Amino acid sequence: MGAHHHPEPRIVFPLQFGFDTRFGTRAMRVDEAAAVFRPAGEEHEDRYRLPTTCLSLLLPGNGPAAYLREPFMMRDVSFRSLAEALRREIVIADAASPLVMEGLALLASSRILHQAPLWDNGMPRWIDVVRERVQAEYLTPPSLADLGRMVQRDAAYVAATFKRIYGKSVGTYIRHLRLWQARRCLQTEPGCSLAEIAQRCGFADQSHFNRQFRRLFALTPLEYLERHGAGPAAHRSGRRRGVRGHPRAGR
Repeated sequence: MGAHHHPEPRIVFPLQFGFDTRFGTRAMRVDEAAAVFRPAGEEHEDRYRLPTTCLSLLLPGNGPAAYLREPFMMRDVSFRSLAEALRREIVIADAASPLVMEGLALLASSRILHQAPLWDNGMPRWIDVVRERVQAEYLTPPSLADLGRMVQRDAAYVAATFKRIYGKSVGTYIRHLRLWQARRCLQTEPGCSLAEIAQRCGFADQSHFNRQFRRLFALTPLEYLERHGAGPAAHRSGRRRGVRGHPRAGR
């Protein structure tokens, strides 16, 4: 790509192969374990040796990135898995995905812009307030920005602290709460189809619901019913019709 620029600051992760970039007299190789920060309006040229997939985070012009004028690259082995996790959430797109993506993007941008890890020691009192609100509102969850304002903390710091204390991101925590709710529905509402349970608990289609349920509980919803004696008969209708018009979304 010839000389060009972008109107907003951004962070670019190569998901495959990497690329060479040049700005002014400086050149660098951006590989799969690296990320490059580009200030708004910075002119650069990119050269791709092979067809390359990249993921770009477009940053707000009134945030910390607005004060950075020089492009730079940062290497970290975690960037590859972080970028892949973002790509995966874009693809699956269930009700928890926006919050998962918000958390991943905040962690990535803070890690890169500050060039330092966000982790801290101890368990602050305010993190329990965040967890209680997440548990109370997991069907219509607040954003990380809302949670940060509630406890008067930066959203990225809230996201990092939550993951350190509870072992998973806010978005993953909410997805698990939804799956536990779905499991309760399987136990207590035998007349409800699997497709209806999936939709009620925020999953875009039944096959995605099946995959996430199995990932957490090591069983598909139908296998769970069979193993726990509820029997599949009352739920068979959900296997033949998907959620929101997706046909045959069952196992």
